[in-house]
Amino acid sequence: VALLALARYFASLPLECRPRTLEFAFTSAHLHMSREGSQRYSEKVSEDFKNGEVAYVFALEHLGTRELLPVPREGKPGFKLAFSGEPEMTAWFVGDSDPLIQASIDAVERHELPRIAVLEGGDPPDYFRSPRHCSFGGIGSHYHRKLVPSINVISGPWSLWAPVFGETAIDFERMHKQVLAATDVILGTHNLNAEILAGDYIKERENLTAETRRCDKEPYLSLIHISEPTRPL
Repeated sequence: VALLALARYFASLPLECRPRTLEFAFTSAHLHMSREGSQRYSEKVSEDFKNGEVAYVFALEHLGTRELLPVPREGKPGFKLAFSGEPEMTAWFVGDSDPLIQASIDAVERHELPRIAVLEGGDPPDYFRSPRHCSFGGIGSHYHRKLVPSINVISGPWSLWAPVFGETAIDFERMHKQVLAATDVILGTHNLNAEILAGDYIKERENLTAETRRCDKEPYLSLIHISEPTRPL
């Protein structure tokens, strides 16, 4: 829905207001890793970036999500989820590009988006690897790992997994603000030179050798497994 809204908006602008081509990609099989569409598509995007045909990638996921927390029962862990009244914590990942980082911070602050952190990665940095962060939390990871300048906005999707919540899972006002913030980033970087936008991504590509340590293909998400408390049978 957010991508369609962005497509309609930018299509309504005169060409002089959008000097770059915007390509909207709806990739298939998310979470089915053997056929993950974003992973496959990132191969083409990487080649296009190498040929000077791509400036950066902007991945949007889980917009407008509301926070769900377990409800405790008599001091014991709860097994029922309820909305806390707060938005879900959201990560706005940005790679090694100062213009994209600053545009992202400005957009988040301008639209007063609470509980959003602009971060450089979702996993511990490894300075002997390229890139030093492998995870952007979601589908943007595929492009970042191939050293294509990338932004990935993603939150916990807990309410989105369960159809029982229906449209109550989404805070549409927050979703709207997030889309406006993404629009500001795109508009604010339209006139910047692609090489400037690429930041340190180009340097990292130039320094790649056969011995360079790269990110493993799987998993592309940073996950923490929290087991249930042990209960007597």
